[in-house]
Amino acid sequence: LLPIVVMYTEGQSQSVIEPGNKSINASLINRGQFTWSWHSTGAAEFNATLGSESIKVYNKNQTLIFVKNRKSKKLDIDDVDSLVLNSQTLLPIYRSYKGEEVSYNIQYGSNLKGIRTIHETNKQEKLNDLFSGKFFDIETLPLIISSLPLSNEYEAAIPVIDYSSEFKPLYFKYKITEVKEEQILSERSGIHSIYKVTAEEKKR
Repeated sequence: LLPIVVMYTEGQSQSVIEPGNKSINASLINRGQFTWSWHSTGAAEFNATLGSESIKVYNKNQTLIFVKNRKSKKLDIDDVDSLVLNSQTLLPIYRSYKGEEVSYNIQYGSNLKGIRTIHETNKQEKLNDLFSGKFFDIETLPLIISSLPLSNEYEAAIPVIDYSSEFKPLYFKYKITEVKEEQILSERSGIHSIYKVTAEEKKR
């Protein structure tokens, strides 16, 4: 899994990586359990550690399971996001989210079908929308980038789907505009070579 720096600027046109693209090599994705720190960046007064994300990635039958637990006392967040992907194409199959205010599940297919529950009122909302299948779930972006043949000159555009506060699908592209090879020092395992990836968000 690779660190990602997300920047909100325009990029040039690039090759598009969709689920099932031949560039995807799912075996490059690390399986196991990991913990990420969650930071804000910008002006010095805003640089801070906001919380942590506990990540679990593993295979089950012909699928890849991705579970993320975010915790942040500063932002009052404690949620669990679970996704099921095709283990080869990384096409999303199912997503389940459980947060303090809302929970929802989404079944991917030719249609997006799901139910969202607002805990305070116990109100339920249904999702039923056409889905082309040519988009990754936005939460799996680190996995998608990890599966690509990265190099210092690599560029690509990755189409993703997200959900609005009204529980409607939103479509974006993340454009990989810069890849740098760097070294990091781990207190437990020493020096590691990594790729630092800059990705720019652009609404479709």
